[in-house]
Amino acid sequence: MKAQDIKDRVQHDKTSEMNNAPIVDKDKIDLNDSKYNWIQVGRRKYGRYMYCTNTHVRRGLTMGEFYGSGIVD
Repeated sequence: MKAQDIKDRVQHDKTSEMNNAPIVDKDKIDLNDSKYNWIQVGRRKYGRYMYCTNTHVRRGLTMGEFYGSGIVD
């Protein structure tokens, strides 16, 4: 399954390690590369991001990850 196809992910609480992780541009990397293991961080609609437990980088959410199974507003 491609990262863009995932609608709902378990949401994890932020830690200082995650907040301080380097940010990568989601449009400049292959989100489906097997070296990444993305988890969604944050529990509110805004301010969430994806964190890779393997490479310890973070990125913004794709459109599908942001809206999940919710209604586009």
